[in-house]
Amino acid sequence: MTATIVLDEFTTVLQPIRDLVSGRTVGFEALTRTRRDSGSAVEEWLAAARDLNLHAELEIRLARAALRTLYVIPTGAFLSLNVSPDVLVDPRFTHMVGGTRLDRVVLEITENQRVTDYGTLAARVGWLRSRGARIAVDDVGSGYSTLGHVVQVHPEMIKLDAGLTRGVDVDDTRRLLVEALSSFARATRAILVAEGVESDKELDALRRAGVHYGQGYHLGRPRPVGEMAAVRIP
Repeated sequence: MTATIVLDEFTTVLQPIRDLVSGRTVGFEALTRTRRDSGSAVEEWLAAARDLNLHAELEIRLARAALRTLYVIPTGAFLSLNVSPDVLVDPRFTHMVGGTRLDRVVLEITENQRVTDYGTLAARVGWLRSRGARIAVDDVGSGYSTLGHVVQVHPEMIKLDAGLTRGVDVDDTRRLLVEALSSFARATRAILVAEGVESDKELDALRRAGVHYGQGYHLGRPRPVGEMAAVRIP
């Protein structure tokens, strides 16, 4: 599996992130898809790359491809992309983003591994912030490590796992947890983002719970980069 073959296999799509009160599009998350399969196939590629100790190189190349979509993002919106903690501190990642303006970029720290050295991660996050980037913690609520990321990194955005969003309108336990995280976000001046919003009822429940932003098929499906010319922010 060479880097050239990997890049030929993948494409980047962009999913809108909306303000849940105004409905305004505030950003887009860059998602990687294979050209011949669903999003689940991407995880299989990344797992295989990790087994071969190629995951950092693959993630950096995919992040570079995602950053190239900045030119189609409407003015005033941000671009959000996923980065594993070990890749975030990799010197190759630092070099890759070194020539990019990051003031419209949100870097989402993923949940797929524990961090053993938060000091190094915090230092790299500080450098990225100095260049204008904002930091998000992805999939909060899906595992222990995301809470560790939130406590140690102090993110500007906290992204709720779709498992918390799903059924939040009928499940009191989910609702109470979302409300607690909303209170935490307010206290730490972070923006709370709900992933996987699939219905009006979930949307209403999230608004009442104080969630700021949301994304999901109900709010907008991922779109190929080539379709973004027609996108206008209301």
